[in-house]
Amino acid sequence: MEGADGAGEPVRQFGCASFNQDSTSLVLGSRSGYKLFSLTSVEKLDCIHESANTPDVYIVERLFSSSLVVVVCAAMPQQMNIYHFKKGTEICNYSYPNKILAIKLNRQRLVVFLEESIYVHNIKDMKLLKTLLNTPSNPSGLCALSTNHSSSYLAYPGSVLSGDIIVHDTNNL
Repeated sequence: MEGADGAGEPVRQFGCASFNQDSTSLVLGSRSGYKLFSLTSVEKLDCIHESANTPDVYIVERLFSSSLVVVVCAAMPQQMNIYHFKKGTEICNYSYPNKILAIKLNRQRLVVFLEESIYVHNIKDMKLLKTLLNTPSNPSGLCALSTNHSSSYLAYPGSVLSGDIIVHDTNNL
């Protein structure tokens, strides 16, 4: 969605959008924070939470229908903040050596993607379980994490020159 400022330049209203893993909600990140919508009906979006305390959001993810929301802002692109949005409290935050390009969640894992490394956390206590260093360059943060409870598979580019992908079992590491 774009508008125009006084100089006729396009203005981005939203920096990111994502559905949660069971498609029951939609989160939108923008210059002014993020909004969380319930998707009980396709005819009407119900805003169930809005945060203006986190400006310039370019990554926002919700874990299923829980109160856990993960946010990354342009002002601190190397820091991930995890919030309990119903209580309005920060659970924790983590900093990484480079800009965060993508974050994926499922019931077992939270995975943070940087251009040349991947960090796998346990979702229950946010403990860092594994760091995959020197992964092939992935400047767009292209990745996928399965939402299946019994198999937590992570896929990402295996080469910058070919169409290879790497599939990693994050449950068994």
